[in-house]
Amino acid sequence: MKIICDTNIWYKIECGEFKKEAWEPNSLVATNLNLFELSLTPRLIDQTEYVSKIVRTLHDEHSLIIDMSPMDYIIKKQYPDRSSQDKQFGEMLEGFEKLMSVDFEKVDDDLLSAEQQKFRPHIESWRKSLDKISEDVNNLLPEVRANIKKTTNKRTHRAVNSLPIFADILNLMVQSYTEGKLQLDIETYPWSEIELFVRVWDNYFKDLELTPGQKFHPNDWFDLFNLVYVDPQAKYWTHEKKWIEIISRDQSTKHYLFIPN
Repeated sequence: MKIICDTNIWYKIECGEFKKEAWEPNSLVATNLNLFELSLTPRLIDQTEYVSKIVRTLHDEHSLIIDMSPMDYIIKKQYPDRSSQDKQFGEMLEGFEKLMSVDFEKVDDDLLSAEQQKFRPHIESWRKSLDKISEDVNNLLPEVRANIKKTTNKRTHRAVNSLPIFADILNLMVQSYTEGKLQLDIETYPWSEIELFVRVWDNYFKDLELTPGQKFHPNDWFDLFNLVYVDPQAKYWTHEKKWIEIISRDQSTKHYLFIPN
């Protein structure tokens, strides 16, 4: 069986917390988003060798890398003939291959420091974008919570079928991503193929809306969209308690959760 991995799993395997016996005879699948998340970690600047070890672990232990971005993967479900070449992914692979080839015991410290600083603009630019999105979401939450308290109650709100709203949001994302060239046919889209993503998105945002003090975090975007790659024939492996709890408490998604041997 295919096991789609959260990025934190590659860290856990590298540090020895999980051995092959934990997942065999299943196959580990890495994603475009795993590598993208690794390309944005500040550890690339001050713990470059450590990140190199994580990348090496991913390289050695994966059976497949899904090279499409989450948006391309979503679109491909309805437009199977669409070309989805990701230039950025190719550049990431090339960069990580160079990183794995570095002999950190022999590399000149000044040269390493200079190379490390080259990562900074990319990391800081994306981090600012993610921080802004998180800030916008969190700024909306007090108003949303007040409206729920005024017009309904927690049980009723949690029971609301949010798929039509979610489908519209996802369709807007697709239109923005393709600069208006494509849109989803909401009525015919194979939603069952991304059931885990849909259900976790719904449960996660309802938790946010109903739990005072809970906040949206920048890395939550990575964690949510990594679920896009999990189809009904696969399982998902994460080490983060928040996602384990959300996935396991829902009868329609708990079977997707991979439990290591």
